[in-house]
Amino acid sequence: MQQRAASTWYLWISRIAGGLGVICLILAVITGVANSTIFLARPSTIVLAAIALFLVAIWSLVYELRDCGIRTRS
Repeated sequence: MQQRAASTWYLWISRIAGGLGVICLILAVITGVANSTIFLARPSTIVLAAIALFLVAIWSLVYELRDCGIRTRS
């Protein structure tokens, strides 16, 4: 039986999406404190983008767990 690689694409997608989500949250805080807009977006829009990125990160972790053989639901 062939050994499986320690990290797959799902883990990398999760890491990148999580990192971008944190960056979006930092930008939202800076934008809210400065009372300005970044890239024509209000802080609430940037927070929504961060939430979407965190959902993508969670989704990719669930697929990684399923790929490892751990059942999420039957």
